[in-house]
Amino acid sequence: PSWSPDVRYLPFLTVGEGMYVTRSDGSGKPQPLTQSKNTQNPWSFTPDGKRLAFMDQDPKTSFDLWTVPIESDNAGLRAGKPEVFLQTPADERSPVFSPDGRWLAYASAESGTFEVYVRAFPDTGGKWQISNSTGAYPMWSRNGHELFFETLDNHIMVAAYTVKGDSFVADKPRVWSEKPLGGT
Repeated sequence: PSWSPDVRYLPFLTVGEGMYVTRSDGSGKPQPLTQSKNTQNPWSFTPDGKRLAFMDQDPKTSFDLWTVPIESDNAGLRAGKPEVFLQTPADERSPVFSPDGRWLAYASAESGTFEVYVRAFPDTGGKWQISNSTGAYPMWSRNGHELFFETLDNHIMVAAYTVKGDSFVADKPRVWSEKPLGGT
């Protein structure tokens, strides 16, 4: 049967033990999904629910981006072998799959401050910077070609985008709301 990540199971983290999964209805006990001595934070599923993107906090490289294949049957969820998506000396966070599963947006501090970037999934080596004066917590619109993100001063920005072959083309980000998050 097909599996929907938001219906039957919820992944969660346990510091230094990998990730666990539990039934969304609260029945049953948490079951291990991955094993790791590092802290792992589940973040985003592909639209078909067959792959999970997560952050892995490595003591040498800070947060890195990983994905893991997910299978489901009547016994529950099972994870395949985790695979590195992006591991650099910089801090990478918040990996989010696009609605079509072809792209992964994320935040990276590679420039010295967090900015939002997009890469193809699987990674083909191309990288597109979306934000231009800080950015974090990217989120794809579900009904259009827009990518939202938060600035470090708590404003929501949005950038329209198109896809041309294997290239991701984003417009200049604009303020989505003048009112900052938190109501200040």
